[in-house]
Amino acid sequence: MAQSVLTIEQIRIHPGSATKDEAMREAAQILQDAGAVTAAYYDAMLQREEAVSTYMGNELAIPHGTNETKDAILDSALSFVRYDGGIDWDGQDVTFVVGIAGKWFPTGAHKVGPAISCLLPELVTGRFDPLTKKAVWPSTGNYCR
Repeated sequence: MAQSVLTIEQIRIHPGSATKDEAMREAAQILQDAGAVTAAYYDAMLQREEAVSTYMGNELAIPHGTNETKDAILDSALSFVRYDGGIDWDGQDVTFVVGIAGKWFPTGAHKVGPAISCLLPELVTGRFDPLTKKAVWPSTGNYCR
């Protein structure tokens, strides 16, 4: 397991804008460069985006793969990119793109919204202990395993 799911090398700030595809490619490439995913993870992100938008509101998108493509995840990691010029995410304004690769991320929980921020570090590192904690995603009713 990686020492940290987010290092300084996985954080970027761009003064300009990008397309949705460029932003997703960058998120996937950062995760790949961190050794967390294979090159196939970008396609997994596209599959997820075709099924449901990863736009979360408040200028935030959290692209990630699908349950069917978990074999492209080698370790847990995050990428964080700010685009000062913004991104048109299917008609929504996005400034922040957080790519997720969670080796132990719960299946089926893709619309976790604000609840994800406090649980994410424990979930992606495998430190979430289901014997002492229970997490319920309010938007989907999915339980963390």
